[in-house]
Amino acid sequence: MKKAASAKSINLEIIDPGGYEIVANTLDLRKDLHTFTAYIRDRVVKRTFRENIIPKDHARRIAKLLSHPEGVNEVNARGESKWLNFIDNLAFNMGFTTYDTKGEYERRGSSEPSFRDNYMDFVPEVYDRFMMKSLQKQEETVFHLMVNDFDECWNEFFQLSYWSRLTPFLRRGCATGVLPFLEFDHARMVLFNCLKSCEAGVWYSVSSLIRYLKKTHPYFLIPKSPKYKSNYDRKGGRYGNFKEGDNRWYGDDIISEQSEDAFERVEGRFVERFFEYIPMTLGYLDLAYGEPLNPGVFPSYGALKGFKVNDLFLKFMAKSISEPRVTMLPNHEIHVESDMFPSRMIEQLSGFADLVSIDKICIFALKKQKAIEYMAENDSIDLKAFLEKLSETPLPANIGTELDEWAGHSDSFTLYRGFGLLEGTGFPDFVDDFTEKKLSKNIRLVRSPVKLHDELETAIQAPILLSHPAEKIKPPPAGAASVCIRKVKQQQKPAQKKPAVLKRKTSVTLFFETTEMLDAFVKAMIEQQCPVEIDKTNRSATYMAVNREKTNAALKNLKKTWRIKIEDIQP
Repeated sequence: MKKAASAKSINLEIIDPGGYEIVANTLDLRKDLHTFTAYIRDRVVKRTFRENIIPKDHARRIAKLLSHPEGVNEVNARGESKWLNFIDNLAFNMGFTTYDTKGEYERRGSSEPSFRDNYMDFVPEVYDRFMMKSLQKQEETVFHLMVNDFDECWNEFFQLSYWSRLTPFLRRGCATGVLPFLEFDHARMVLFNCLKSCEAGVWYSVSSLIRYLKKTHPYFLIPKSPKYKSNYDRKGGRYGNFKEGDNRWYGDDIISEQSEDAFERVEGRFVERFFEYIPMTLGYLDLAYGEPLNPGVFPSYGALKGFKVNDLFLKFMAKSISEPRVTMLPNHEIHVESDMFPSRMIEQLSGFADLVSIDKICIFALKKQKAIEYMAENDSIDLKAFLEKLSETPLPANIGTELDEWAGHSDSFTLYRGFGLLEGTGFPDFVDDFTEKKLSKNIRLVRSPVKLHDELETAIQAPILLSHPAEKIKPPPAGAASVCIRKVKQQQKPAQKKPAVLKRKTSVTLFFETTEMLDAFVKAMIEQQCPVEIDKTNRSATYMAVNREKTNAALKNLKKTWRIKIEDIQP
């Protein structure tokens, strides 16, 4: 990336932060936003009746998943977490979730609204559109949402952000004077454009930035001739809204525009609190704090001494955030290197791999059973080709071979008599009592399918019961989605008889009672130089029937320790 222009062009002073308190953002807004949205998507959450916040039980569970280490303690102590509330509001403003924010006044004279049956809903079409964007576009969406979110009483002057240490102005009278007409989005962008001329990793003086603005952009926030709602407001002047004093909760002294340091005491305070809001929340910089210039005056000013922007901010402002870089390793690990939380890539890989760790490089582990299920459910996707396209380097040879083999497994069937397949989403809890095995997220092998059908019908689930004859798979009714549809369509195609020669190999699979026996057998087969395929999950070993003599020799070795009897599994 091309280096940003030197901050000397705007005459910023470089400082040594030694002796100051350094504050860095250790939270991950992007990860937490997706984690929170996924939680709401997968669960039924009803907000509280009075406060309209997430109830304590859900808040505690969500706080454990987010990056804020004190979130759970805050929920336990107060019933809510400041960081969780911020993420909740952000997801709502992004349109990922929706719920009632107005409420109803239960009776005449009620001073506050109530929120009866206020369930949170996930909005998939909005979230999916966001996920399809590049990382740069995703960041721009969040950034501009925050930049454009303000009103006369909700802005840096009055609103404490999560990272706020500096005291705000009193909100009294915020709907009057110049405040209703100020364009805070414009002022914020003026400051961001100043910051993008800085170098990453260099500490700059906040006071020198304020001096630069006073000299070159004195009206970046409050116009020289501002608008007013009334002549009464006009009498207060440009700074009529801003009062300070020695009482934190009741400032009496209006800041006079004629004062030599008026800009520092109004716009300067805005700049300091600007740093604590969007740039800090998005993790674009670190801040250095010291003593305020006048400790007895509120709101404080001059306590924020320095700032240091990072590479992520400069890449974002230069529109050069790159897409995640993926590398597939021979040990089944998938490494994803990304400038920020790679939400879409994690969503794509999670279908067939487990997320092992999240950092600058996220590590996934490709899982055989997960991959087989993924290929079975998504038969239109060539998983090998998909990974080849994602990876910056060619797939390791062993990974390509295994993916081809697993693709074959995804098309195989096992016949269970007296059982049935249950397809669907959002199964009621009682389905667990009938479940023999979860074949995938939306498919289960179940006992007593007729009885289960009746139970589902009683629960008003509108189930469809299909009994397949032995000769073929019965097609489901029109409009019903089923994994059987593709199979039925294949069966209905007219047969085309062509000459073919089939070659057959016969294999034998042995199932062992213990892992110790399995390991001993594999060791004996290796000594006999006989290839064998093992499945530790099922404690089984498979060998070709032509190697029967070598296998008998291996089993003979095991008989020194165990009394072995081989029984055939009846079909």
